[in-house]
Amino acid sequence: MREERIIARVKLLVENFTYDQPFSKYLNHFFRLHKEMGSNDRRNTRDLCFAFFRIGLIMQEWSFEKRLSLACYLGENWNSSIQKYILEKYLEIEDAEYENSLEERIDQISKRFASFKLDDIFPLNDLLSEKINKKKWYFSFLIKPKVWIRIRKEKINEVTSELISRSIIFKPELNPCVLSFDQGIDMENTESWKKGFFEIQDINSQRTIDFITPERDDWWWDACAGSGGKSLLLFDHEPTLKITATDSRKSILNNYSMRMQKAGAKNYETLIADLSDRNIFKEKTFDGILADVPCSGSGTWSRSPEWLISDSRNLIMDHFVPLQRKIIKNILPSLKIGKPLIYITCSVFKNENEENAAFFADNLPLKLENFTYLEGYDSFADTLFVARFIRLS
Repeated sequence: MREERIIARVKLLVENFTYDQPFSKYLNHFFRLHKEMGSNDRRNTRDLCFAFFRIGLIMQEWSFEKRLSLACYLGENWNSSIQKYILEKYLEIEDAEYENSLEERIDQISKRFASFKLDDIFPLNDLLSEKINKKKWYFSFLIKPKVWIRIRKEKINEVTSELISRSIIFKPELNPCVLSFDQGIDMENTESWKKGFFEIQDINSQRTIDFITPERDDWWWDACAGSGGKSLLLFDHEPTLKITATDSRKSILNNYSMRMQKAGAKNYETLIADLSDRNIFKEKTFDGILADVPCSGSGTWSRSPEWLISDSRNLIMDHFVPLQRKIIKNILPSLKIGKPLIYITCSVFKNENEENAAFFADNLPLKLENFTYLEGYDSFADTLFVARFIRLS
């Protein structure tokens, strides 16, 4: 039977995944090897895999098939025949019950199964910051996050006109430069994207500019630049900036340069550097340093829910926190006295965030001006941590 073949395929994919790459990349590789699969089979396979990951470690004592049925019930209503088949066979949920709200469905499952605990969805609750609203946090994994774009001010009309002409549904925000979309829309296939009229960037990543506040003609160091999302945010906010961007990966910096050129940014330079080892600058100092450091990425796990069932505790405790502290210690000498250092993670773990912020303020010549979590669970977005420091001496 077709439905059982799909279930068996999903089980095989999930159980054979080794966490050495994003699951989406692993899945796309599988699809390339199995070109005989039709579009419906690929879509159902993808939806079921991600639905399964989204329930994290809930009800681990159940069989794979029954846990998959629970994932279908608690997940979003994509209303396919395979979903109905799984619900009827393995969980015996009537169609009318599926129309309940997510909170009502969770309440129903809690009453039916005494061992059901929603907080089992997240594997590292003891590391979670006390500033995170746990109930909203757990709920967020059962709902797909939005795709967000940031439009360049002078291109708002061109972008929105193209979206309307292509019948692409979007949601405007209070800021006319910000739009959100449901997942599955290929924004990179639009002419506006190809021409550099907008950037695909999570709304909370966009909001970090409120803490950075660069000034005219400043020279900033984007120390962990990645592919350049924050640098582009800086340039669009203050076009007179000069930026030095570093990363340990040459391929990432090549992508950085391509994005900057497409956006029309010119006053920048890139350097390959492993900042966990040393500071590459002997004499040069900057008007500001942006340190969007490597981290657990836990604030983005609603986009990559496979990490909910991974054993990543040792990686977080033994790798990321020491790495973050080494990077900040190594880059600080290149910051001018009285100037800002912006520390950013996409993590919700207190040891990567407020505990690190306290460590920096206590052990380095840094004054902690403020810090906050940019919470994404109310806006279908990522959750980020931002701390702003000033160098004292």
